Amino acid sequence: MADLTGIEKVKQVLSKALQDEWEAQGHSMTNKIISTIDYVVKQETDAMTISGMMYPYGAIIAAGVTSSKIPYSGHKGKGHGGGTSQYIEGLQSWVKLRMRITDEKKSLGIAFAIAQTQKYSGDWMGMPTRGSYAFTHTGKRLAWIEEAFKHNENLITEVIQEMCYNLLSINFDVILNQWNKQLNS
Repeated sequence: MADLTGIEKVKQVLSKALQDEWEAQGHSMTNKIISTIDYVVKQETDAMTISGMMYPYGAIIAAGVTSSKIPYSGHKGKGHGGGTSQYIEGLQSWVKLRMRITDEKKSLGIAFAIAQTQKYSGDWMGMPTRGSYAFTHTGKRLAWIEEAFKHNENLITEVIQEMCYNLLSINFDVILNQWNKQLNS
């Protein structure tokens, strides 16, 4: 049986590292990504795997989106195949939260301007945009998961080594107790 306190400590260290990098890159607004991170621990006889899962948008933020994948055509209104767009609605919600602009018409106009910038800015990268770098403290807006692991590699390794040492110590103690019982019987 695994050392649950060791596994919990590993989860805490991983979660803290991810949260710190997420916030340092300026992504924190609702904390939905961070609050949905969960871990699945799979233990076999000779191996243990800890897998992390989160709201899928976290991976999109980590990888970015090329301008060709931005779902915006540049046309507005019903006469141009317009209508409701989940992408524009999502951007409008972001504008309301990030910029605190609650006026429907103004926030919608800004959402369209962001989509226009993401789609046609001349960069291969549609998201993040150049302007979004104003929110980062690290100068980075991509690879937040890899950066979290890179910046915390020593601490993560130390916690895992401690967990393994404790597991081996417990197993060794169990073996010694079994041998003692067999020798004394």
